Parts: sequence; C-alpha cells; structure tokens
Amino acid sequence: MDNVFLIDKNVIKYSDLDHYLGNEKVDINLSDVELGILLFVKSFKTNKIEFETSGTTGKPKKIKHTQESLTKNIKLDEKLKGCVWGLSYDFKKIAGSQVILQSYLNCSTIINLFGKSKKEIIESFNTITHISGTPTFYRLLMDGDIKFKNVVQLTLGGEPSGTELFSKLSYHFPNAKITNIYASTEFGTLFSSRKEYFKITEKNNTFIKIINDEIVVHRSVVLHNINDEWYHTGDKVEWVDDVHFKIIGRETNMINVGGMKVNPIEVENKINKLNYVSSSYVYGIKNSLMGNVVSTDLVLKHYKPIREIKADLKRILNSYEVPMKINLVEKLKINTTGKIIRK
Repeated sequence: MDNVFLIDKNVIKYSDLDHYLGNEKVDINLSDVELGILLFVKSFKTNKIEFETSGTTGKPKKIKHTQESLTKNIKLDEKLKGCVWGLSYDFKKIAGSQVILQSYLNCSTIINLFGKSKKEIIESFNTITHISGTPTFYRLLMDGDIKFKNVVQLTLGGEPSGTELFSKLSYHFPNAKITNIYASTEFGTLFSSRKEYFKITEKNNTFIKIINDEIVVHRSVVLHNINDEWYHTGDKVEWVDDVHFKIIGRETNMINVGGMKVNPIEVENKINKLNYVSSSYVYGIKNSLMGNVVSTDLVLKHYKPIREIKADLKRILNSYEVPMKINLVEKLKINTTGKIIRK
C-alpha cells in the first residue's frame, strides 16, 4: 500500500510526489497549504531555502538555510515510517519546516492542522501519533478530561512554558514523551529538555553563553551576518540552580508598574492555574501616574463574573501584578508561528 505524504483538502501519496513536484499539470485542486508544502519540498531538494524571521527582536529579515542546517536535528529511523505528524505551524516558518522534513525524510504522514478549527484539530488526534506546537496551541486544546492517548511524542517550543503546563500535558497526553525545545530561525535548535528547565551542555558551551541573564549565541552558528562576535537573542532566563535555568521571556515585554518590573509570562502562568481559565494574555497599558498598569485578556472554560475573577487574582498575584482591566474574549490573537501576538 502506498504511503501517504500529506492529508489536508486532498490525500497526497508518496508515489505521486514526483508528479506534483515536477512540471506536469496537476489534475486536482490543491489547497494553499498543500501547494505551499509541495513548493517547500521542491526548494529543499534544490537547496534553495529561505525563511523570514518573526521580527521579535527587530525588523524581519530573510534567513537562508541549507539542507544541512535544516536536517541537523532530524531523526531518521525505519520505525518512524508509520508515524502520523500533526502540522500545527505555518509551513512557511522554520518550525513548520522541521515537521515537514521529519515526516518527509522518514516517508511518514502529515495531517495539516494549521488554520483548522478546534473541533477539527481534536478529531485529528484520533490518528496523530506525533505533534509539535507552542504552549499556546496546547492550552487551547486541553479542556476538561479529554485525553489524547494516540500521541506518543509531543514537542513544544517557541514560548516560555511552566510547571503547570507540563503537568497538564502529562494528564491530557498520558502516553506521550514530552520534549521542550529552544530554537530560532537565526540558528535552529539550541536546547532540548524533558521539563521546562534547560542547561548549557559541554557540547554547546563554546557557542552559547548567559550574559546578564540573557541568552547570547556565537556568530559562528548564526545564519546571517552580524558585526559582533556574540548575537544577543533578547531572551531572558532565571536560574533555578547552579546549572539549570528557565526562559522567562524578553526584556522588551516587561511591564514597568510604578518602578516594579512585571513579567507578563510569569503572571500568565499564575493566572492559567485557575481551573476556569483556558488561556490568558497579560500586557501593559500606559498610565500617567504609574507609568503602566497591567491588563489581561482571558479565555474562560466557563463563565465567571469579573468581580470574582479579580478577587481570585488578588489572592494569587502580587499587588502590582493584579490587572486593573480584565477583558473576557473568545480567543487570543495568535500569529502564524502559533504564538500570542504581544503588543
């Protein structure tokens, strides 16, 4: 039986890939995702691969990759041939390319989840065995007592995580090996861990440093030209012991409230522990007296009066972290990399 490469609007088999990748006229109406993935595979085969950065640390820039740089973390194994990967990322982004190549190079199957509804995504987990996504992606799925028992490998990255998230992932994906990664378009994957904490290993301590609690990377592994010897990622860390640290977000996202620095990621992690909160987004609003005040958008699992929510937030947060404004929304704004769009 022919292996299936991609399932979206159509079912595309490996035996037909040369037909789709060639100049022959394709006799089916391809979806935008199918066409984009096929064009990516074609560019990979010709070694002409380029991605645009998210622009988080500055103006978006084009980054050229090679087959070698894209496949350095790809695992090849005959046992992976029967895997079914869920593609939750935009295929045009580096994270999406890793899912596509992990599947393509092992002749396994991709099911497109990008742009699908929550209901469609959950139904797909009856088939999916391997999934990679952001913490935000997983938080949107994990409601009630639902369990995705078919998944055996789960990868998360792109945003800071937290102990509470790992606990929930273990509950909702009881049979999955969980891997946390730190990666970027500019240099690929640098760290991986089974928990929220990372460490600099002997293998990479020559090109990764923590300076003033910021991750910096040597220019030898950065895939674009930089003037300085070290590339500043903007990602801040907090040490949990002498060798382990957790990523707490970017300095530029910190909220200055009357001289107190509020880390929105840490506040979100605290808020997300409330059993009626599905996900949250914390941000600052300019204030003439305090400099900034904290505000939050909340997606709730079930309705709760704002006065009761505020009472709970006062109980679990420091006084300067408590949101002055609480907005109840149906969903958070997510970018094409699966991350919360931060103002």
